[in-house]
Amino acid sequence: MRKKIRSRGTSVFLPIAFAAACLLSFSCGKSEDLSLGEKIHQRQQRALLYYEEGDYGRCIEELRIVFNLDPDYSPARDLLSEAKNKLASGPPTEKSEEAEELFREALRWAGEPGKLRSAILKCREALECAPDHGLALLKLKKWTERLEERMEEHYQLGSRHFKYGNYARAIEQWNIVTHLALQKSDPLYRKAEEGIGLAREKVRK
Repeated sequence: MRKKIRSRGTSVFLPIAFAAACLLSFSCGKSEDLSLGEKIHQRQQRALLYYEEGDYGRCIEELRIVFNLDPDYSPARDLLSEAKNKLASGPPTEKSEEAEELFREALRWAGEPGKLRSAILKCREALECAPDHGLALLKLKKWTERLEERMEEHYQLGSRHFKYGNYARAIEQWNIVTHLALQKSDPLYRKAEEGIGLAREKVRK
């Protein structure tokens, strides 16, 4: 069971704070050896850790350093805007706290192999609590696009197996499509289901 601490009115998990401390400690001794791109990425990741911790002030400080290194670094702009909004909104409401908790859980799912669908569903829950959560909206769009790409890849691979008579492998790939789909009305879900039916008929013959 993970112990929770409180920071600026937001529920925070100790592993996140520990990760931020480790990242800070490591980077201080190694920053002179990093390329510009590595320094920017490191600061961006540290800013994200601070955001997840609920420390929006430090998040903004890190992002300002990012823009000092590269004023045109676009990936940090949405996070900076969201951190500023959080800082300006004052003490969080019960709903906003719940949304942040759900969004942090979505971020953890997204970082684990094979858990992208779970991340999307959790992100949707966060947006039900806070529909104007800018970073959650951005991540939901990116994760959904990535999920659709994976579904298409598995569907096409299943089609190739079916074409060459590898029906068991075709079924395996199309089953992955049906498990990744967010809803049964998805066109790829329906096509995969039809393909599975055809492949099973071929196996029975």
